[in-house]
Amino acid sequence: IASSRRNDSQIQAIAPIPNGPPKGIPDSLLPILSKLKLRMARQPPAKTVYQRIVRPFPSVLLQSETGEFPGAFCSLFVDAFLVRNDSNMEIPNHLDGTKMVRIDSSQFGTFKRLKIMQTTQQLGSSCRIKFVLKVFINGHQETIPSCFCVSSSIDVFSHTLYLNGKGKPEPNPSITEALPPEGRPGKQIIVFGNH
Repeated sequence: IASSRRNDSQIQAIAPIPNGPPKGIPDSLLPILSKLKLRMARQPPAKTVYQRIVRPFPSVLLQSETGEFPGAFCSLFVDAFLVRNDSNMEIPNHLDGTKMVRIDSSQFGTFKRLKIMQTTQQLGSSCRIKFVLKVFINGHQETIPSCFCVSSSIDVFSHTLYLNGKGKPEPNPSITEALPPEGRPGKQIIVFGNH
């Protein structure tokens, strides 16, 4: 894994797909695993608040080009990683919560506890979540790097105030008129704002 420094936080490049079959997986499963694909079933929100659970929950669907799945031979899980939107480089230690979920019998994996721990401004880029298939067989685990999907871009904000698009708080009200213009104190009406 290659690494570089930017803004005093370590960013790692996602390792390239290795040449040859994954180690530890029986040869009989390799044709089945090579035909598996992950796709996004439910995207995370386009805007979210940092250090809060990402809702709606991101969900992935495992599909097979042949309709054949490994079944009882092994356990299938999906791993989640936070990556930069501008370079697809992994951002370690900034995705918290349950980052690995099991693929259920309907071939879905839903992430119900993911939290992004830094804002877009702190990261220097919007981000995405990358999901990669992982196989557990005979006490051995193996990542299938060719079976992955990536969410759409996510902007992460510090407060919910910024989610609604306003971005700036309303200005304080100002006095525009006093009715009647002359009179005793306590007997006048003050009008605030222009509405």
